[in-house]
Amino acid sequence: MRIQRIIYIILIFCCFRQGVAQDIFVNKFEISQDSFEVFKEQVSFPATKTVLVPRVKPKPKAKEELKESAPQSSGANGIVRYLIYALVILLSLFLITIIFSKIKKDKEINPIPTNLNEIEDISEINSEALYEKAIRESNYRLAIRMQFIKVLQILSENKIIFWQPNKTNRDYKNEIIDNNTRESFEYLTLIYDLAWYGNKSVTPDVFEVYNAKFLTFINNNNVRK
Repeated sequence: MRIQRIIYIILIFCCFRQGVAQDIFVNKFEISQDSFEVFKEQVSFPATKTVLVPRVKPKPKAKEELKESAPQSSGANGIVRYLIYALVILLSLFLITIIFSKIKKDKEINPIPTNLNEIEDISEINSEALYEKAIRESNYRLAIRMQFIKVLQILSENKIIFWQPNKTNRDYKNEIIDNNTRESFEYLTLIYDLAWYGNKSVTPDVFEVYNAKFLTFINNNNVRK
């Protein structure tokens, strides 16, 4: 009986030492699940029923937070990308609008024929735009011409004259019934002939004098210049 007790004590002591060794081994060496299974098959433990369990190293929390924040970052990048696309489209539309507006404006102020008889429809001439363009370019001779065409447009719109490409300024004067209007038109025709067909250049001072006569006629006929 005494011998059996001694054997039991020895067995308990061995089991205790083996369990402690296991804890020390596992704490010191952390291995993967696959490596542990291979190691477990190669080692046998006939003297004990202790089961070795691998200690899996927990994943850092920082990586988990990174994974959770990744979709949010991706969504923010998507919004920024769509905003950039929208800005590019708006900028393209803006540039296209400017280009077409410039083309339309240039088309409206195309130079007219030198001879009035070559104009097919006087109402289609943008005399105001051509007048302003001539002033910007200091082309006062052309500015007087545009003012005279504006006078013809006014008389035609008010049914005072009936404009035709083959008619002369004398023909238009004879069509005017009102004496004051006829005299004003005759005087403006003289200014136009001197400025356009004369050999002298129109200086700024001379233009101011001539242009004042045209502006008076235009304003008296209630036509906005």
